[in-house]
Amino acid sequence: MSNAAVWKTWEGRVVEGKYPLRQWLGGSEHSAVFLTELQGLPSSKAAIKLIAADGPEADRQIARWRAAAQ
Repeated sequence: MSNAAVWKTWEGRVVEGKYPLRQWLGGSEHSAVFLTELQGLPSSKAAIKLIAADGPEADRQIARWRAAAQ
């Protein structure tokens, strides 16, 4: 099964207890974009991108995101 097919199986899951993955919109072997809903907002539709956090680059990528957030 391709990674894209695996990502599609994530439909229906909830990320961090607050982002329901309503519909797989597309992606690549390393990431996926889903339609989700933001709680408590009148126009609650949003997109969320999930990125695979495995492999040798994962720790470096997370460190780059943390540095960018600061």
